[in-house]
Amino acid sequence: MSHNMSIPPDPEEQQIDFNMSPIKKEQLKRQKKRALQQKLRDELPVLTLQEIRRFRLPFHEALLAELTESGYTSTAEFIKQLLDLQEKTRKKAGPGTHIWLRPQLINSRQNLDLLTQYLTKAERAHNAEDFATEWEQMLHLAAHYAFGPDDWWWLGEQLLFQCVSMEYPGDFQKQEAIAYFIIGKYLVENGKKAEAGKNYLELAREMSQGKSWNCTKILNKKQDIVFIESCRILYKSLMEEAQILMKSDPAKAAEICNIARKRASEACEHKWEYTALIIRGRCEVLLNMTSDAIATITKALNRAVRRKDVLGICDAKISMALAYLQHGKAFESLECLKELKQMAEENDLPFYTAQAYRYMGEYYLNQQQPYEATPLLMLAFYIFNDIKDLERREKVRTWSAISAGEELFPAFIRLIKKCDGGDEGHENIMKLIKWIDEKEFFWTQQSKFSFSYTSLQQSVFELSSDEEVS
Repeated sequence: MSHNMSIPPDPEEQQIDFNMSPIKKEQLKRQKKRALQQKLRDELPVLTLQEIRRFRLPFHEALLAELTESGYTSTAEFIKQLLDLQEKTRKKAGPGTHIWLRPQLINSRQNLDLLTQYLTKAERAHNAEDFATEWEQMLHLAAHYAFGPDDWWWLGEQLLFQCVSMEYPGDFQKQEAIAYFIIGKYLVENGKKAEAGKNYLELAREMSQGKSWNCTKILNKKQDIVFIESCRILYKSLMEEAQILMKSDPAKAAEICNIARKRASEACEHKWEYTALIIRGRCEVLLNMTSDAIATITKALNRAVRRKDVLGICDAKISMALAYLQHGKAFESLECLKELKQMAEENDLPFYTAQAYRYMGEYYLNQQQPYEATPLLMLAFYIFNDIKDLERREKVRTWSAISAGEELFPAFIRLIKKCDGGDEGHENIMKLIKWIDEKEFFWTQQSKFSFSYTSLQQSVFELSSDEEVS
């Protein structure tokens, strides 16, 4: 490497004649500066009117102006209506409400762009009389919001109503049926408007009967044919309605169960059929139509047996036992519960085992046999506790306390009768005081039972042994 290196001269200085006057040099520098400024200006991008507008105006205003200028007047008007609708809804709900706290469409550039993308395609298709494409674009967009995050369900609902209000010339029955199905599905599952949803689903069911129409692509989720999917949602909605009505109007609930069973049959959901029959049978029990209830539940039980559905059989056995008891056939009721207990134990179904013990305990309690009832109710209590069914556990706790009280009542009466003065009477009064103040048992030496879990188990095991022998 050479050691005679030197710093290269500044190109600008090379061009300057050092013999020039200072004024000439300053002029030359200014010219170069102006040339550089012009070069930089030339390299700046040229902004269009649209880009300037988006920079200066709020995004939604710029978007609506662009759509109008581009001829998409329907799209611009519809988006404006959506913006106005949300603003009115927010003001009506008031600050702090769930509706008020939802994200606003006016501030969501991503959703405004998505709406613009689909709605402009739909408008172009409409102008070209390509109505199938228009319908497809609108329904895809509506389903995207109707079955997406719940903050945007309101937008999906508006789009779905727009879809079902569209009228097309020619045969568009398939598109119409699919639109009815999707809005019905939304109203039942997300919109909390079950009655309106069921009406749309009934229309979809009737129009799609015998057709292979499917909407997997629109919902972006695997679907059966529209007819079967409509029947399934109708069944679930009808059963929910029936279970709510059971307490206030069991007759109407029974009618609804009958319709639900038909929808289950049309959907080829055989398990749902006998579930509807069981609920209908329970409604008939409430109406004191016990003969009808037994016949209805027998149908359900036979279907469950044919399909070897153990859970269905267990449900039917419980309902059958209640129907027999209401009908005055106590022995048949008890036999049903014994069969239920045996099946539940054989198939390791602790819930149904607990239910069997519970209803057997209640049966014996109703038969004025608390000594038989208490151990069974306590076993049900422990099993419900083990499987974390706290609601039923607390109900059984109440019944077992009542049953235990029934057991203690005779001993309590005998003890009171002995409190008639003297040393023995004084001793018996002290027993009662200790029982009230210190919870000390007064029946330990007199009663034939103990409240320990082990002895309760033993009592039930003895009862089970007797059942097996019989």
